[in-house]
Amino acid sequence: MLKTIEISKPQTTLPDPNTQDNSLDSPKHPLIIEDPFHYQKDCLEAQPELFEDRQTLLLKRLLEQAENLNCQTNTTELKAIPSGCSTEVTLNQQTNNLNQKKQGKKKKPKNKKNLFGKKIKKKKKIVKKKLNETQIFGVPLEKVLQRDSRSNYSAPKLVEECILFLECEGIESEGLYRINGSVEKRDELKKQYNLGRCVCFESISNLDTVASLIKLFLREIPDHVFGPKNCKIIEKLSKMDDNNDRLEYFSEILPQIPLPNFSLLYLLMPHLKRVSEKSDTNKMTAYNLSIVFSPTLRIPGDIVAFMIQNWDEIIFGIKDYGP
Repeated sequence: MLKTIEISKPQTTLPDPNTQDNSLDSPKHPLIIEDPFHYQKDCLEAQPELFEDRQTLLLKRLLEQAENLNCQTNTTELKAIPSGCSTEVTLNQQTNNLNQKKQGKKKKPKNKKNLFGKKIKKKKKIVKKKLNETQIFGVPLEKVLQRDSRSNYSAPKLVEECILFLECEGIESEGLYRINGSVEKRDELKKQYNLGRCVCFESISNLDTVASLIKLFLREIPDHVFGPKNCKIIEKLSKMDDNNDRLEYFSEILPQIPLPNFSLLYLLMPHLKRVSEKSDTNKMTAYNLSIVFSPTLRIPGDIVAFMIQNWDEIIFGIKDYGP
């Protein structure tokens, strides 16, 4: 048990003026301490700073100031972090940002040089472009018909629309299919067809542009007009001199070619025959048309001219058509 400390009350009586002031020698409020050891211990527990050196006090204050600064910075950083994100995530983000900055500052690799001191250029990778789902130029006829919005139709939409426009506007224009139209407008029409959009020819006043679009479509078809048996058919037809023999051979061979190829010929050849019938005004005979369409259809010119002139007889000679 600790002993109690009794402290005497201070004197309330005023000192006499006549008497000398001995305040320097004796305190005004004397304390009576019965147990000085325990008194000193109690003072240490109550106010330990009074019994420490100045250096230790300065160190303590500096440490407290540093702790307060750290607490303030941590609170500001936590406010900047959005709710729901942990501190580990933010630290990872900061490290990733630093790594990215370091990588960005890296020097670009120098080009390698050969024995003669010339820079070696890297070969560019050739990436093959995939065909769009709506593209019809440079696509087999079967896929062109599959991508057509119309159902149960065997002729390409582009060829039909172009032929209808030319015959409505007038196939009497001089040099039809021989004169090339505007390349820019033709390419615009090609883009619209490849994107699957509805094409309007009303803004086009030049018929040669639409005619050149048909030729471009036929030229870019990867299949032959007569299908996979194109070479054999052309060889036999080129050996025949008699027109009756050719008519009989056409009546036999046309039912054997694929339906998309037959439908294309069935749409194109009567149109070219009608153009040749107006040769007095447009100057485009069957022979002149064969010169134009021979490279596009990849058929010799004399066979093309024979098909244009005798298409009605070829069709009437076919009795049954089967795949």
